[in-house]
Amino acid sequence: MRKILLSACATLLVLGCDQPTAPTPASATAATAAPALSVHANRRVVAAVTGHAVVDLTSAAAGYMDLFVRGLQRADGSSEGDFTETRANADGTVDFTGRVTCLAFDAVNHHAWVAGVITENRSTAPAFRDGEIFQPGMDIWFRVADYGHGHTDTPDRSTTFGFKGSAGINTSPEYCAAMLWPNTPVPDARTFPVSSGDITVHVK
Repeated sequence: MRKILLSACATLLVLGCDQPTAPTPASATAATAAPALSVHANRRVVAAVTGHAVVDLTSAAAGYMDLFVRGLQRADGSSEGDFTETRANADGTVDFTGRVTCLAFDAVNHHAWVAGVITENRSTAPAFRDGEIFQPGMDIWFRVADYGHGHTDTPDRSTTFGFKGSAGINTSPEYCAAMLWPNTPVPDARTFPVSSGDITVHVK
């Protein structure tokens, strides 16, 4: 009987050594928390351009333009948001909404380049209604300047929309990569002042 008991105890000891050690709750939490924190860090917002403003186009005999923009750039390089520009001309209205696909920022000069795809074209002016480049799914872009940081005597500025072929640019990614900001023949060339509202460019 003693031999049988000793043999059984030895067997239990061997089986006990062969079983894997279950992780403690603390180690299990650490194992799952690290990837979650990494994903969260990659999705944090590192730059943004936001605003709702009326842009004065009278220097180009084009009246006033209503602008809305909300664009976010995340740490992983992705961008999201939307934008709308609406104005009237002699032939009707120019009215587009787009979805942000890329953004670029100049933190020193408070400039932002916003580009994406057309999601809706409500224009009634034939010159902006009928062409292929103005249809939903096609690329669209514009750029803004935020001069409101302690420079209240200098208004924020924006361009009107650009489309495929504008200034030699053909796609939204190309527009964001080029980061064109012409300052000839005048500073902030082809941009127009904000007459009311505000545009904010923020880079962390």
